Formats: sequence, C-alpha cells, structure tokens
Amino acid sequence: MSQYSKEELSLLFQALFPVCLIGGLAIFLISTSGGFPWYTLLGTAIGLSIIILSWVGRKSSIFAVSLLAVAAVFTPLYNFSAIF
Repeated sequence: MSQYSKEELSLLFQALFPVCLIGGLAIFLISTSGGFPWYTLLGTAIGLSIIILSWVGRKSSIFAVSLLAVAAVFTPLYNFSAIF
C-alpha cells in the first residue's frame, strides 16, 4: 500500500469515526434517560475535541472538527420533537 493510500484512509477514518462515536453515544443516552440530554452530548463532544487537540495537536484537527460538526447535527436531529 502506498503512502498516499495510507494518508487517504487515515483522513477518511478521521472524518467518519466521529459519526459512529457520537451516534453510539446518542443512542446510549436516549436508552438510559427519559429525554434526550443534549447538553451531555454537546459537552462530551466539546470536551473530547479539546482533549484530542491538546494531546495530539493539529494532526487530528479533522477528527475534532468532524466530532463537533456531527454533534451539532445530531443534537437537533435526536431532539427534534422537543424543538418543534
């Protein structure tokens, strides 16, 4: 496997893994609580992205930004009935 392919797979993983991570966390939060705790989901995403950026640095900035974007999209998606 060439270096280019490894870098592309790494970027793809950094962009798609937060979807699975936040989606799984959101389903867990829905199943363990009565309503959807959206502060918990957003707080977890913000805290995890701060920790990752401070430990790893700019190398994982795609992961941190994707984590925040997915959390921002999933919060109104799972909390749609309370918003409207």
